[in-house]
This record gives sequence, C-alpha cells and structure tokens, in this order.
Amino acid sequence: MNRYCPDLAAAQAAMAATDVNARWQAQMAEFFTGLDGRRPDEGFELLDEVFHLETQLARHTATQNSTQNSTQNSTQNSTQNSTEADR
Repeated sequence: MNRYCPDLAAAQAAMAATDVNARWQAQMAEFFTGLDGRRPDEGFELLDEVFHLETQLARHTATQNSTQNSTQNSTQNSTQNSTEADR
C-alpha cells in the first residue's frame, strides 16, 4: 500500500480496462525482458520510499524557524542587556 495509490490492484484494473493501455502494452512488450508471459505493467517491482521531499522540507523549515527564533531571542537579549548597561 502506498499513500499515493492506496489500492494498486484497483488502479491497475482501471488502467487495464482502457484501449490506450492495451496499445501501450503491445508496443512496449519488446522493451521488457524477463516477464515470463506477463504484461509490462505486471513486471515492475514496488520500491520502498526512501526520500520524501515534503518531509525533508518540513524538517528544514522547522530547523530554519528554530534557528531564526534563537537568533532573534539572542539579539533581543543582547539589546536588552546593552540598554540596561547604558542606564
């Protein structure tokens, strides 16, 4: 199961029902090896997701925001300390 295609079997069945898919299977068959009689769309291997850009961007944004907040707090504390020292 994949979050982008929660029901792969249903998606494959829907694709198999189209004329364009039948034409594609026929034209592409010669480029796929080791299928042992299966159609090209049955010869793929599902891969585990290793990199997920949205997750990476969310982490990066959180880190950036945390760094900015730390810098702002440090600057505010430094300015506040300077002001108090000037009095």
